[in-house]
Amino acid sequence: MLKADKFKNTIYITFILSCLLFTAPSWANCSDLDAIAATDKAALKFFKRAELFETGKVLKLHLPSKRKETASYIKVKDLYYTFFGQVELDCSVKIMKRTHARR
Repeated sequence: MLKADKFKNTIYITFILSCLLFTAPSWANCSDLDAIAATDKAALKFFKRAELFETGKVLKLHLPSKRKETASYIKVKDLYYTFFGQVELDCSVKIMKRTHARR
């Protein structure tokens, strides 16, 4: 009888630990490089012919939501724009604002 209780406890502990390890927030982290790439891709969609002129940056990490605020630098002909985006944990981007064109 003692062995059966020990086996049940082992299964119960294994189940609890696996639930804690494989929760959604632990899988849904977007790395800094992925966040920058997602913001660049979203910013490039605003123009037909545009290119990146500088590497994007992660400006801020919002706590406790872990959202990232990123900047993307876009060049269209001789005009330069900065796009600011907010990246969620699943790397989906919402462009918050864009600067006026500068030369």
